[in-house]
Amino acid sequence: MFGHKIYLYLIIADYEMKSKHYVFLCFFLVSASLAVKTSKLNLLADRKYCGYQHTDDYVRSSNNISIDEFPWMAQLLYDEERMIRCTGSLINNRYVLTTAHCLKPQNNDLVAVQLGDYNVKTETDCVKNYHHDTECSDPVQLFNVEEKIVHPSVNFKKSDNDIGLIRLSRTVQFSDYVRPICLPDKNSPELIDGQIMVTSGWGTLGYHLDVTELKKQL
Repeated sequence: MFGHKIYLYLIIADYEMKSKHYVFLCFFLVSASLAVKTSKLNLLADRKYCGYQHTDDYVRSSNNISIDEFPWMAQLLYDEERMIRCTGSLINNRYVLTTAHCLKPQNNDLVAVQLGDYNVKTETDCVKNYHHDTECSDPVQLFNVEEKIVHPSVNFKKSDNDIGLIRLSRTVQFSDYVRPICLPDKNSPELIDGQIMVTSGWGTLGYHLDVTELKKQL
């Protein structure tokens, strides 16, 4: 059994690797839209599968992120060095949702997307779970970029409609460590003023703080 369903109302976006100053950018998706050909593809993930994570199934002794938490997080890799400069969220088995400015040519060349990572410094991610057993995630899934789609009305100076899609080169294989998040629909819970939101990603947790190698939540 899985716990509560999680919907994507915001995205952790980008961080500058060169300056070592990482910035988490968030924006609401309630009123955003993209002009995408959908005649043969339903962009909404299966509601029976999206937005769930196994960490909802048990009580943990700390607030640290588990290895299988936030399985929709995607790392965007740039240039020949494949540096992580932006992140996004997996929304179905072929598309990642991110910010439009992460897809700008000036933002260097986006060459690949990586799913299922937890520790950016290790090839195989293993942790001790709450039973003190060792749990290792599946190997990361690496994808080439088939298509980049930027909102047709984006205004980079004002950050209006700063939203984009990445079509992956092949179908994603879902697992406990890789699965899509739900996009809001007419039956999704509405946001209310003062509601606490959660973001996830890699980077610093504050200005001039150390850079984390592990996936974190804020």
